[in-house]
Amino acid sequence: MRELKPRITENGIAPVLRHKLHLLMRYASEYDAAVIPDPYYGGTNGFNLVLDYCEDACQGLLEIVKRRVSMYAPAPQPQKGEAEH
Repeated sequence: MRELKPRITENGIAPVLRHKLHLLMRYASEYDAAVIPDPYYGGTNGFNLVLDYCEDACQGLLEIVKRRVSMYAPAPQPQKGEAEH
């Protein structure tokens, strides 16, 4: 850990990794909120709203991950006995 300390800034993010950090709501498609609010102060409705935000944003993030994985996935190999084209 000692060797990492010089690389960590006051906000806990190493400058070389800052480009990888994004707000979850960046991936939302149904809601325009920039951040997910603290549900504690919104009662039951606040928790439901936060859940809706998280589900929407996580679905969008999953779609991005699926697209990126498919870009790097190896091409399917022909099965034994199938003709190669």
